[in-house]
Amino acid sequence: MNKGDIIDTGNPHQNLANAIVTQAAQDWKSAVAYLKDHKETPELLSAVEKRKAERARLVEEWVANRKKEKLMTLVDPKGKTWEDMTVSIPKMIGERLLPYSKDELLLAKIKLKRDEIKDIEAWFHTNAFSTLTDLNPDYLIKLLRKEAEIAEGDI
Repeated sequence: MNKGDIIDTGNPHQNLANAIVTQAAQDWKSAVAYLKDHKETPELLSAVEKRKAERARLVEEWVANRKKEKLMTLVDPKGKTWEDMTVSIPKMIGERLLPYSKDELLLAKIKLKRDEIKDIEAWFHTNAFSTLTDLNPDYLIKLLRKEAEIAEGDI
């Protein structure tokens, strides 16, 4: 945020309130701009699902191998089969077996930006917002959407 973006009212409390509302609007615009440049396409979703399936397969394979290793080290299994044995899966096993792809990270960021927009719009309807400004939150959102050239269901 540039210093020139906020008009100095002479009242430091009002200046701070204006800066907070302006920053929220700029954060909203930034998230919308990101979503305009980064679309959730069928190809992206397909690539992410393929990667998740591969990761799940590798984890299952790793677990099966660990169960077999444990079975071989038992002296007296007392009728237990290797399927009955529990194996603790390390917390980061999925990432170590197959790191997150660029597509997975992109989809996660797209979802985060959508959530950020929803959170900011929800904040515009809070008492905190109405304490800072007399702006109508629905009107502000309408202006932001018009400026960003997006319709209601576009994000």
